[in-house]
Amino acid sequence: MTRTKKFCIRKFIETWEGFWSSHGSTFNLSLFRILFAICLFLEVSRTFNVSVFAIEGDFHLPYLDLFPPVSAKTYEWIHDLQYPFILLLGLGLFSRFSCSALLVLQGYIFFADRLNFHNHPYFFLLVLFLVLFSPADDALSIKSIFRALKNRQPMTASLLGSQQPLTFQRLIQVQVCIVYLYAAFHKLNFGYLSGLILGYNLVEFSSIGRPGIVFKALFPDPFLTSMENFVLSEQTLMALSALTVVFELGLPLALWFRKTRPIAIILGIGFHLGIFFGMDILIFSLAMIATYLLFLDPETLVARLRSIMFREQPERVGKSEIQRDGKRQERRKRRASTKG
Repeated sequence: MTRTKKFCIRKFIETWEGFWSSHGSTFNLSLFRILFAICLFLEVSRTFNVSVFAIEGDFHLPYLDLFPPVSAKTYEWIHDLQYPFILLLGLGLFSRFSCSALLVLQGYIFFADRLNFHNHPYFFLLVLFLVLFSPADDALSIKSIFRALKNRQPMTASLLGSQQPLTFQRLIQVQVCIVYLYAAFHKLNFGYLSGLILGYNLVEFSSIGRPGIVFKALFPDPFLTSMENFVLSEQTLMALSALTVVFELGLPLALWFRKTRPIAIILGIGFHLGIFFGMDILIFSLAMIATYLLFLDPETLVARLRSIMFREQPERVGKSEIQRDGKRQERRKRRASTKG
């Protein structure tokens, strides 16, 4: 093996190990924890509204007849039991225990309700599993407040977090990229690229749900009709379908590079807002937008917050230093007078 190949292999291994074992501020991850808990709260309510199988008894845990379907009342109790654990997760108190409890409760609902066809709760379960092992409660949490009081540290500094391994934050980033790439490859078929599937989802998009209310409040009916005709035309639907595939293929790559990351985040926010206004998919869109925090430089946001909260105070000058400065000024005056 030549020296060049050995050098390249060694460089790749060092970069790979550095990527997974690097340390950084936990502030971004902790802020994501709070936003993720809010999305979980909304998702639990939504999941309950589409629950059918476990209540009616048509389906239960696959391959495990030992666990029979529960009653509707018990099923409602399982859903409601998630809310206190979500609150604890958002506050950063007993986070690991809360994540474990939520994994058990949501895992049962996921399988018993046969939600494996629905990718939203699947995504939430995967991220919840990674948050369980991450230091997501190191900042912006009740835990960080207790730590500051115990160690007699500044409260604001403790809320900003500390330097911790970013391994599980990296895993969440990778999971987000897998979601985009899988969605893109899943759309590489005639049914989607022809615009038929997108057109089906966008039919009468200006009159459905909360986005429809916003559109009707902002635009007159003739304009909405013409805009709907334009969006639902065959050429527009094919173009939007192709752009969606290109975007979902390119975004995971653009998020990893510092130069392209700001543009990728802006486009990603616009993309998910478009999904919300076009298809009324809010919770999953908010969750994906929240994950963009994990791609930001861990130190950038903390450094800016520190500059705001800890403004540089003028240095305190002791009496001896003041006396020395006074003597220096007197000497300068004497020299100037003698020269004059």
